Amino acid sequence: MARKKEAIAYFSMESALALLISLFINLCVVSVFAKGFYGKGAGDIGLKNAGDYLGERFGSHMVREINSCTK
Repeated sequence: MARKKEAIAYFSMESALALLISLFINLCVVSVFAKGFYGKGAGDIGLKNAGDYLGERFGSHMVREINSCTK
């Protein structure tokens, strides 16, 4: 019984750590997009042209990587 409780504790810690790391990554992604779009009159920005807009704003390497992932 003690081994089951220990295993459950380790699995709980592992899943909590994975959730915290994914939350941090998502927070970073959202903050980069917010910095790129805030106050720029980005009303016409959609999912189709967001990569191009961010590429113009932060560098062309971003557009190249986004386009290579979508092919």
